[in-house]
Amino acid sequence: MIFQNLRARNFLLKHGPGYSFRTHRHKEGDDWINDGRGKPKLANVKIKEQAEFNQENDVFEGLSRFLLPYSQSSGFSGTEQWIKAIILLIPQRRLPNHGWLYRVQLKYPRCPNCSLDYLEQDKRFKDVMTCPLCRSRYKRIPAFRGEFIPWRPPRKLSLLQKSRR
Repeated sequence: MIFQNLRARNFLLKHGPGYSFRTHRHKEGDDWINDGRGKPKLANVKIKEQAEFNQENDVFEGLSRFLLPYSQSSGFSGTEQWIKAIILLIPQRRLPNHGWLYRVQLKYPRCPNCSLDYLEQDKRFKDVMTCPLCRSRYKRIPAFRGEFIPWRPPRKLSLLQKSRR
């Protein structure tokens, strides 16, 4: 699945599950995302169809009402901004009267310690994932496109160690 819009892509990569409106039906299940045709993979995702949109007249109002419940998890500040982004990505530069809404969720790797299928975002450290079962922590490495390595939080230095620096 291609995420050309920077705002939507960054929301998905930083905050987890997001919603994406598509004018063509997309396959559900496991997939990966990138930022353009032929570009490298950014992350593995799980895609699920949420709803189908079909409106013949007053398309802007209909699309606005359709997207409203999902706009907080889209990366846009409101439905108007989301609709403008949709129009910019359509070659005809017009409002679509038919489309599908998908929930896109990042698929995190299994925990190597306990084989749990997902990791949670750590509440205190950015780019750190925590296994909810065994509490192991893993840090995301951007250079490797979403790969994770074991990680420990920085320890506090004692007064003796600080004086030696």
